[in-house]
Amino acid sequence: MREKGSDVVNLKYAVVERERRWLLTAMPDDLTGGETVLIRDRYLTGTRLRLREVTDAGGGRVLKLGHKVRLEGDPRAVACTSFYLDETEWARLAGLPGSGLEKRRVRISRDGVVVAVDEFQGELSGLVLAEI
Repeated sequence: MREKGSDVVNLKYAVVERERRWLLTAMPDDLTGGETVLIRDRYLTGTRLRLREVTDAGGGRVLKLGHKVRLEGDPRAVACTSFYLDETEWARLAGLPGSGLEKRRVRISRDGVVVAVDEFQGELSGLVLAEI
């Protein structure tokens, strides 16, 4: 377990990620060979919970409920836990108050490093982030 302020974070079921992100001026030209998905996120008001719908190029969908907790010591370290949902669970949770965003993600591998490049849509159109 790790403590963050008054929160105790049990890492037994969480994956710890070290977030490394860069702001890009535009989508890179050469993303050939990358996997492209459409991501719709809904951040539930007053919580650290996120609903995520990921749709691949073939129309396949994955529905998840995610929870992220920042860990002390390294501001980039985040404990992540996800639950996979069915359509009924998704619909019930999607009815809760929240804020949404949509982005197109291209995941590529260069020299053994996987990079995700996100191009945001809607109100955040023009925002492009790369993450390792």
